[in-house]
Amino acid sequence: LNWVESVGGAETLIQQSNENLNIVSEWIDGSDNFKFLCDDENARSCTSITVAIKDEAFTSMDEDDQRVLVKKIVTLLDDEGVAFDIGGYPKAPPSLRLWGGPTVQNEDMKAVLPWIEWAYQEVK
Repeated sequence: LNWVESVGGAETLIQQSNENLNIVSEWIDGSDNFKFLCDDENARSCTSITVAIKDEAFTSMDEDDQRVLVKKIVTLLDDEGVAFDIGGYPKAPPSLRLWGGPTVQNEDMKAVLPWIEWAYQEVK
């Protein structure tokens, strides 16, 4: 609780998380390859932000091949040291899951998104 107060309180932490979601939203709006897994804007989480690949090269694959490609993206980003444990949940459709909670600085969220685009292009 001392840490929460030291960074501005609960309202500041909520604002930080909401801004991370906004950053991802802006990225998705400009992306030809990614979309939110959840179509309902009101149901999206600002902490566990899940994105799917919408590129036809990906969507035309069967689910097993999609999972293999997503795993390659996750591994590549991990190997580069820019994102860790961002694979979607095993029971969810093939996707990436970004932690957008208040411990993630907005600048860090902005920085990882081009890497995700790069990794997709590399493994595609």
